[in-house]
Amino acid sequence: MALHTPLFFLGENSYIHLSDNLNLDHLFHHLLKKSGHLFCVNPNHEIKFILNGIKTSTFHSSFSLINIYYFLLPSFWAYVINSFVVKIFGFLGAYWLVKDYSQIDNHFLIFLIAIFYATIPVFVVYGISIAGLPLLFMAFFSLAKGEKIHLAFSIIVLFAFYSHFFLVGPFIILIVFMIGFLNLNNFKMPYWRGLALLLIMSLLFNYSFLYNHLFGEVSHRTEYGVYKHFSFFQSSLKSIFLFIKGHYNFGQIFILPVLLLVLINKKIKSTYLLIALILFLCLIGGFYQTIMNLFADDFKRPFDFSRFIIFVPLLILFVIIKSSEGQIQFKTTILLLLTQIIINVGTDEDFGKNIIGSKNEKNFSLIFNNTIIKPINASINTFPLKQLSDFGFFGSDGKIGFLNYDRENTSYKNFYCETLFNDVTTFINEDKNSFRTINVGFPPAVTQYNGFYTLDGYHNYYPLSYKKEFLKIIKKEIEKDKGLFTYFQTRGNTCFLLSSELAKSCGYKCNKLNSSKIKIHDLEINNTAFKQMKGKYLLSSVEILNFKKMEFDFLKTFKSEDCDYIIYLYSVN
Repeated sequence: MALHTPLFFLGENSYIHLSDNLNLDHLFHHLLKKSGHLFCVNPNHEIKFILNGIKTSTFHSSFSLINIYYFLLPSFWAYVINSFVVKIFGFLGAYWLVKDYSQIDNHFLIFLIAIFYATIPVFVVYGISIAGLPLLFMAFFSLAKGEKIHLAFSIIVLFAFYSHFFLVGPFIILIVFMIGFLNLNNFKMPYWRGLALLLIMSLLFNYSFLYNHLFGEVSHRTEYGVYKHFSFFQSSLKSIFLFIKGHYNFGQIFILPVLLLVLINKKIKSTYLLIALILFLCLIGGFYQTIMNLFADDFKRPFDFSRFIIFVPLLILFVIIKSSEGQIQFKTTILLLLTQIIINVGTDEDFGKNIIGSKNEKNFSLIFNNTIIKPINASINTFPLKQLSDFGFFGSDGKIGFLNYDRENTSYKNFYCETLFNDVTTFINEDKNSFRTINVGFPPAVTQYNGFYTLDGYHNYYPLSYKKEFLKIIKKEIEKDKGLFTYFQTRGNTCFLLSSELAKSCGYKCNKLNSSKIKIHDLEINNTAFKQMKGKYLLSSVEILNFKKMEFDFLKTFKSEDCDYIIYLYSVN
């Protein structure tokens, strides 16, 4: 509860993590609510706000428990309450695991270990996909012994109801099956009934997406990585960073305090297999794309198998448990756990940035850079820093980059800009369903949240045919930058109007904080294709100087203190 205090106190003035969060899953829940499709069971229903209309079956399950929060509460508070509940489940599951599975009998130590797991930075919009793993483990552990059967079955149903199946479900089911198969003679029958229940409930709750995947249009994901190439060196670095600081989406854990705990308590013998498994999963995560590129023409995968990395947080929990059993340096163990918890809270942007506060971020980064980064860079030519620098661990200049606390946005309210877009709506004064918009310099999520129907959008599962249709609008522009063109061809989740000029500066995150002096001099779009898709208005967070050459009219500039963007509104002739 203490972690969420800043969110409850600040309300929509809180900073909430943006990437893959406010511009993706949280937005989808909001739009499903706005269109009355939160609990839609028809896989062919569409919501019109994204990509000129997309089927609800491409979103997460209509049976997700998260939808209930969004149905009952305003979108911001639904996000906060969901975050709180997810952390509670993380704590309860870890506490139960440590208390019943381990030999640790100190209640304060058990409490700290549970707090550690609950504070791991995860994307709470995925429900208990990661936070609930200890709870699910204990459910199957109980079933294997034939104990607490009804409770275990209830937990399995809850997990299917409150997790993101296509992010974690197939991998969990496979691992549970493998563990059961390897212990075939030891596990009781309820274990297999629990596995069957998890499989059936997951398929039932996600039937709409499965229907779309099997019988719907070909997804843009079939073009993933066809033209991409990764080097051994890049893959190695990615694996190392995954091991040291965790995965962006599935648990950002700075592992060094955990390794120190192993060494100080002399628990290498009891943990080396777990650490080796963690390293192995990180190697898979780092090298998966490279391996897939070798077989890109022959092997089409429905899932990203590098996502077995979802088990790393649970494995690290086991490492901590094994390192805290028996004879240990108790005070040092407590200190390292507290350090790990502080790191967890500080690296979780939903909490860390709100606790530090926007006014203190500049001072914090200044002190950190002057006291830590500058002295290290001053000694960059000494052993072993020089060797690390030569190997490519630091920046392109061979030095460690300074800590930069510049925000992508200042707050939830200032990202979605409802006040400003109310002014845009009043100015246009047309039925929003009668036209389509396209955006440049800022995420389409902003206009979508405010009820505009956009041709562009961010989605990780949409028809390949639409991607090719949208390409007609933006092709001339993205061909100016090889990186933009390659990204769109080989991935394209961000189906955006990507400016080749902005790609060198603020990309599609151009706000008042980072782009006040930036202008677009030569933007090219295919007006014919734009009009054929009902396109009428172009909204930009950066002034477009060649709008007349583009055959657009400039209409008005919109500003608001409650918005991090200055919006320039243009209409096609």
